[in-house]
Amino acid sequence: MLLISVLNHLVQDQIIKIKRNLCQNVINTFIPVLGDYLDRASTHFFEERLGHEDYIYNGEFKLLVGGPKWLDRENSEMVCIRKYVGIKDKGDFLLVISHPKCVLDYYDVVHSHNPRQWTNDPYYVIISVKSLQNREIKCPS
Repeated sequence: MLLISVLNHLVQDQIIKIKRNLCQNVINTFIPVLGDYLDRASTHFFEERLGHEDYIYNGEFKLLVGGPKWLDRENSEMVCIRKYVGIKDKGDFLLVISHPKCVLDYYDVVHSHNPRQWTNDPYYVIISVKSLQNREIKCPS
């Protein structure tokens, strides 16, 4: 996960250049805004009913595309994103949202626990990155 975060930041900082079309640039502009709206609406819903101290929400889920992702089996044009809300002494609440695939293009590198479904989908250009855990990485001097 750390490698994916680093790669996404390198792209966002334009150290790695990736061309996007105008439509994707517009979509990417609104993803943080829509994520903020969803975050505030869900926070308000739970805090109004439970109180602030009983509501636990991971910051990773605040971005619209934040959370575990998978391709929708019933609609090949959609992706699903899972978000968890913790409720103190009561357990977790699971929220699954669906969006068109282009929403995930906010990230140039998508993290998934099931990479096979992505490699089989023609929408995605796949660059396979093997696990780099416990390996020495040498940077060019």
